[in-house]
Amino acid sequence: MAVEQPLTWVVGRGGLLGRQVELCLAGTGLWRPAAHVPWSDEDAAAAILAGEAERFLSAAGAHGGPWRILWCAGAGVVATPPEALAQETRLVERALADLAARLAERPGVADRGTVMLASSAGGVYAASPGRQPFDEESPVCALAPYGREKLAQEDLFRALGARAGVDVLIGRFSNLYGPGQSLDKPQGLISHIGRAALRREPVSIYVSLDTIRDYLFAPDAGRMVVAALARMEDEREGRGAPATVVKVFASEVETTIASVLGAWRRALGRPPLVALAARPATGLQPRLLSFRSRVWPEVLGRPTLLSLGVEAVRRDQLARLLAGGLR
Repeated sequence: MAVEQPLTWVVGRGGLLGRQVELCLAGTGLWRPAAHVPWSDEDAAAAILAGEAERFLSAAGAHGGPWRILWCAGAGVVATPPEALAQETRLVERALADLAARLAERPGVADRGTVMLASSAGGVYAASPGRQPFDEESPVCALAPYGREKLAQEDLFRALGARAGVDVLIGRFSNLYGPGQSLDKPQGLISHIGRAALRREPVSIYVSLDTIRDYLFAPDAGRMVVAALARMEDEREGRGAPATVVKVFASEVETTIASVLGAWRRALGRPPLVALAARPATGLQPRLLSFRSRVWPEVLGRPTLLSLGVEAVRRDQLARLLAGGLR
């Protein structure tokens, strides 16, 4: 059995998922990086990640128990230019190559490690010929450069597992939403509807209102990640060899955009203003994306109802608006 407090480094701890994972761990075994990563500068980011990896692995060696590195970073979305997406993948490649080299210098440390990648279920299954709902065995096929880069990153993590001998968890997440979600990029429909509604502005929607997605409340995602990691660590001794596990993280509830607007109408007491539009990335959005996980299905638990999740987002955004922080 794994010890209760694996040493955990969350890369991208300021993002929606990373922040929730840290909250679910409640400080237990959390390792704090010393420096901020300048993600927009590839060379500077790679140098800082290398320095932090050295510090973390030294701490993991002294810790003597299981350790985890969770890659929850990444600013790319479907509409992100291909060159920016490729830069993210190059940074992942450089960081993992550096990590593998440092692990090779520390015999025995890799045997206690788990590395996780937060990938995109929508990105990697968008053009899949498989039958929906998609699961871990469904064939992957990306529709946009975003999905292709996510698949490339998944391959880099698989290669790390084979080269360094660490366990690898590839998490394919459905559409995350929740309090504190960044509004600086064209992602997170639920949060963007809320901000526009609180500011009495119309929100632009670029797909049909009958488009179906799986919306996963970020606190649920954090809880599910921690449970999946514990399950993987518990199974390590019985396997006798490092493993790579692919798992879909989703609410497993099919929800139309019209239903999302309805949830906001009930939360606000009035309908949000909507402007239907189109843009080039619209063609990269399939009408239906539905998911079911066959790997450790008990990790799902009882997902938060959309109405409760939307209300949590509304309260968070209202507080930010009153504090002048909801630009």
